[in-house]
Amino acid sequence: VLLDYPLSSTLQWNQYIQGDLKTKPQEFLSPLVYGSKSPTLVESFLEWIKLYNEQNDRKVTIAGFDIPGVIYYNYLADYLINLNKSSPFFDSLLLKVCKQQFKGALQLASDRDSLSVYLKASEVSLFLSALKNLTRDYLDEGKPEIDKLFLKFANIKEIIGSQLRKDEKAVMFADFSTLNKLNVNPSSIVSHSVGYWLDHEYGNDFFTIAVLLGNGLFTHANAVEITAINELKQSLTGSLEELCMMSNQPVFYKNSSSDLYNRIGYLHWMDRSMAMSQFVKCNYKRRMDAFLFIRNSKGFDIPQDWPKNDKGFFDFNAALMQKDFERHFNKKFYRPTHKYKVYFK
Repeated sequence: VLLDYPLSSTLQWNQYIQGDLKTKPQEFLSPLVYGSKSPTLVESFLEWIKLYNEQNDRKVTIAGFDIPGVIYYNYLADYLINLNKSSPFFDSLLLKVCKQQFKGALQLASDRDSLSVYLKASEVSLFLSALKNLTRDYLDEGKPEIDKLFLKFANIKEIIGSQLRKDEKAVMFADFSTLNKLNVNPSSIVSHSVGYWLDHEYGNDFFTIAVLLGNGLFTHANAVEITAINELKQSLTGSLEELCMMSNQPVFYKNSSSDLYNRIGYLHWMDRSMAMSQFVKCNYKRRMDAFLFIRNSKGFDIPQDWPKNDKGFFDFNAALMQKDFERHFNKKFYRPTHKYKVYFK
């Protein structure tokens, strides 16, 4: 299962669903979740997959494919520390990660035989991918010509190549602008989406399902703002949602063979860039292979202590990040062994 989060921040999530991490999700879910998404939904999602893994021999793996900022090395260090291991090799690796010496850490960790003493085979590949992401991001930071969506695609391709067997599949969860097969914005045809690159790489093996909504509410949130609960606008004449509403079915699924695809019209395009204008004119057929229609929707839960306006939410999110920053930069927290002290830039 591939999620639009930095891989380094999801390594402990994967440990948790495999039953290897005994702490509660609140202790390892990052402010990225608590500050911009529904923590209750994420926690229940992890619990659901953990329960599946407990009852099945073939386990589900979780990995993130987003491009991380340098600060997300914190979670890579956290991951290593929670292994509670010690050796000259392991301590040296942790020290390099904590000091943000990613290139040296990657060179050291490339000794798979040494790394496999502490990690499962599947975890070795994920750890190396996470470290490689930080190395690349750290070296390329500040360069506007870097196509981050293409790098997301490259991350997905690397994870699929290292984790999947021939009889297995990857399921990706991300917003429509990321995984539709054309571009991130209908008004910018050259801004290729991650789905565009995946379609060109995997062809018929890449299948995109859009989730369409009819009536109801949605919660719009990103890293700096939240608008409590908004109502979906009435479906426009000729829109795909209007056609779906005519069925009077609460939920249904249609694939690309449906006659609904033989037209150009409108559909809801709900992401951070389209929050003020919910409808966009585009060709459905080229963007997705199928859709799941939900007649009545509900915005995700907003915790009681969350702020009620954008400024309050900005301060709230900043406080979460500061708390996380202080936790990871507390030198008492980083004591890999009695031999080493960890120093930060």
